[in-house]
Amino acid sequence: MVTNDRFGHGVVPHTFLASGRRLYRAPRGQARIGWEEPASPGTVLLTASGEFDSECAGCLRKALADAGRAANVCTFLDVSHVTFGDSSFLYELLTAHGSHARLVLVGPLPSQLGRLFEITGTQRLFHFAPDRADAGLP
Repeated sequence: MVTNDRFGHGVVPHTFLASGRRLYRAPRGQARIGWEEPASPGTVLLTASGEFDSECAGCLRKALADAGRAANVCTFLDVSHVTFGDSSFLYELLTAHGSHARLVLVGPLPSQLGRLFEITGTQRLFHFAPDRADAGLP
């Protein structure tokens, strides 16, 4: 089933897949967020891939908002397949950081994102796991 929701200035389609999985896509570009519910109760795993700028950040916003409502313990966001993230990407992460019980960014962290966090001085605000195994994820 495909639904359309309004966020900001664009329409963000997302698809609900079997087993509680979802896929959020940007209306333009290749930005995607996959949703999984790991074995641990109260946790959600989101997997981001592609390029995230102001035109594509809506799918990240929607996925993080849905995860924040669903995960009362922890939201994991795998960013290892993000090829670009700008200030819009960072804004969505900062917004989620303030509204989630716990938000963990899972790597390995792409160098471009590492540089974004370094330049803005925001790396100290986030919890990072070097990879899925260190985060206790499949």
